[in-house]
Amino acid sequence: ARTWVNQPEKFYNSATESGYQAGRARYANAVFTYRPNFANGDYEEGVIDETDSHVTFEFQSPYIIAATPANDHEWGIYEPGCRNGLSIRTQIPLSISVSTDRGQSWHESGVSSKVVDLTDFVKGHRQYWLRLNANAKQLRDSELEIVTVCQCNSSTIPQLTGNGSQIEFAASGQAMISAGPNLDQANAHRVAGDFGSPRLTLQLSPPRNAVATEVYAATHVASSNPPSPDVRYQIEYSTTDGKSWQPLVKDWRITRRGQEPSDFWSQSFCFGAVKQQEIRGPVAVRFRNDGGKRYRRAEMHLTYRVPNTDATRVTFHWRDEDGPQTASRRFLPSDPNQTQTWQIPTGEHPQTLWVEYQPD
Repeated sequence: ARTWVNQPEKFYNSATESGYQAGRARYANAVFTYRPNFANGDYEEGVIDETDSHVTFEFQSPYIIAATPANDHEWGIYEPGCRNGLSIRTQIPLSISVSTDRGQSWHESGVSSKVVDLTDFVKGHRQYWLRLNANAKQLRDSELEIVTVCQCNSSTIPQLTGNGSQIEFAASGQAMISAGPNLDQANAHRVAGDFGSPRLTLQLSPPRNAVATEVYAATHVASSNPPSPDVRYQIEYSTTDGKSWQPLVKDWRITRRGQEPSDFWSQSFCFGAVKQQEIRGPVAVRFRNDGGKRYRRAEMHLTYRVPNTDATRVTFHWRDEDGPQTASRRFLPSDPNQTQTWQIPTGEHPQTLWVEYQPD
């Protein structure tokens, strides 16, 4: 309700806040559509668990899973009955389960052969596990389609420019797996200590025996009011099952400076990252401090290499003085440190309507 994003001219030299206006902020839709092919084995790229009785897929996004509110109440988004955040379409009777705590607990859908909406269980999260209670052979004729709708900042979507646009495309060949930021997701990876205490350890492994290349960690600390500059905070990681530890953040402190307010926010954030060529096996991240300060939340993330990369078809749909326009380009896998370019013949004042990225 308070944002400068649509009135930047008022931000410069401003001495007041942006002011309240209902509905001022707007999100774009980030729609993920997945149609696994159970006939040729391609579906295995997204599987984290498979038996003769079920197939479990993972989903993760940097964007929060959205929902159509259950009603028009001010907080209707928190009430049961929300829709359109996670929808599964199937042509065969199918029982489906979903978990947002990495398989620690499951929500069952019951048997359905049409559309299953599991939005209430995943809204507000950035990830889930989806278990189809049938094997791959039984799922061949399901025509399964999984649609997840998230909310994202429209500024992250590339916008076309007038009188010709140059698109630069790059693909890292990497993916990310997370423990957090949602508390139930992080708690599923807790191996020592606890939330609400001054010591906590999380552990995470890349899926499908992949090789990790980067470790990220962050924590939300109850650092007191006023904060003590003498308390030292550490974030360390281990790839040796806790036998040895290396620093992500070493001796981080809250520095007190000259002029200070009469009051402080009693919480702070501490975060760090490390990059290596290869990190194999599970990675543990340990959060600790010597002042007895409680960790309210903590999260860790691993970046890992994707063994197989596909070409990507990019499609822009826009409107200019000549009406609605669409253009597509297929980009082959390439060096992740290089970009590929594409010229789109836009007219004056184009309005970007949507952008689609599709494995090809």
